[in-house]
Amino acid sequence: SSSSSSSSSFLSSFSSSASVGDVLLCDRCRRPLEEKQRSGLRGGGGLKACPFIVRLRQYQLVAKNKNTPFLLKDYEAVAIMRKDCSLCGKKRANDEVHGITRMHRTTTNGNNTAHAAASSSSCFMGPYSIDNCRAACRL
Repeated sequence: SSSSSSSSSFLSSFSSSASVGDVLLCDRCRRPLEEKQRSGLRGGGGLKACPFIVRLRQYQLVAKNKNTPFLLKDYEAVAIMRKDCSLCGKKRANDEVHGITRMHRTTTNGNNTAHAAASSSSCFMGPYSIDNCRAACRL
């Protein structure tokens, strides 16, 4: 009994949502989670993943596949995606997730640790770092 309660508390520490009243919120961006619409015969059901985290995971996967340094913490990346577009100035609507664009800088705060990895041809736009990334809408 005590081992089942400790394992459930261990698993709950990895939960991706918190509850406030009757509304579930994403732990990282605090956005309310919505129920998925049932589709076809398979059902579906459950909760939609947070769109900020879905987009973040896509960027992390692309960076990994292209051997590009991803130096942003999750909360930093979500904060960038919540900003207005840095290219055209478009305001972000509440239900919109802006993307992340890199500014072609290969150093971070004068630190050349990212420079060696960022200097390869697969990473010509520089690393995903706080100094090199800005919000961008879908122009």
